Amino acid sequence: MSNNPEIHRLIKLLEGRERKVALFHGNGDPDALSSAFALSTIFPNITLSFAGGLNRAAKNLAAFLGFEITEFSSGKINGFDLAIVLDTSSPSQLELVPEIPKLVIDHHAENSAWHDAEGVVMYYTDPGKRSCAEVVYEIAKMAGRPLPEKAIAGLVAGILTDTGHLTFALPETLRTLAGMLDTIDLGLEEINNSMLFEGENISKRIAKLRAAQRVKIEEFQGIIMATSIVNAFEGDAARALVLMGADIVWVGSVRKLDYRISARATPSLIKMGVHLGRFLEEVGREVNAQGGGHPGAAGITGRGDVEAVLHICRGRFKDELRLLNGENERDSEEDSKSIKIK
Repeated sequence: MSNNPEIHRLIKLLEGRERKVALFHGNGDPDALSSAFALSTIFPNITLSFAGGLNRAAKNLAAFLGFEITEFSSGKINGFDLAIVLDTSSPSQLELVPEIPKLVIDHHAENSAWHDAEGVVMYYTDPGKRSCAEVVYEIAKMAGRPLPEKAIAGLVAGILTDTGHLTFALPETLRTLAGMLDTIDLGLEEINNSMLFEGENISKRIAKLRAAQRVKIEEFQGIIMATSIVNAFEGDAARALVLMGADIVWVGSVRKLDYRISARATPSLIKMGVHLGRFLEEVGREVNAQGGGHPGAAGITGRGDVEAVLHICRGRFKDELRLLNGENERDSEEDSKSIKIK
């Protein structure tokens, strides 16, 4: 890894003396927040800011660890020399896209929208990592810059949330997490509890129930697909429908003229080869929207008819299932032939 020229180039940009502002996607989560905070503690002239707010877990984490965050207007942000954009799979996820040069650091599947975005001086993403926190931790180690305890604790929280509390963690993720915990006094339970809150927002609970009430279910090749529409909290609603038994879920919401769709898939589908981030990026190109994300959790944002896009998602996913099952059948045939030869 030490011979990776891209990381060395990235570190040089971070070490520059320009005035830099660290940003992340709207409704920022602990992974986005902690990644930005960590970089702001070890590289010069980085101010941590946000333009699209924080979710409840991130707010609780910031209060627990004492993160200092500034909310700037677009004019203030564009007054910096460089914007460091973290944990943001596409430009559409930013509340505002800075007009200044941008350095993008991510862990989602590579998204052509960033390659096409104006002013991007470097786009670095490592889809092999489950969280942006792991990418930032690797950058810190490569740069030889020790992170303070509260920055490491934040990165631990980012890993926890982005792996579904380790449900989707890889062996390398667990090794990284263990190394982090060895260097701080806080324990895993204490960090995890810092993000929790008493009860659950009543609007979020209603959104989950509305999603179940309005759900459309279709079974195809043994896979249960579900779509629904809510007013908000589409990600939480999608997770709830998976927990209820769906294999793959798309839940949409509409804000004025814009829509957002959150998708979730079970681990078994991911093992089959499903990657929701790449899938929604392709759908986005078809409907003139921007999509991307993780293998098992992704989103798409655009303008238009959300029901039509949900219908397209179902249809395109059937095509993907046919392809995956066809490939699996061919693999099985090849395996059986090789056994006969032996």
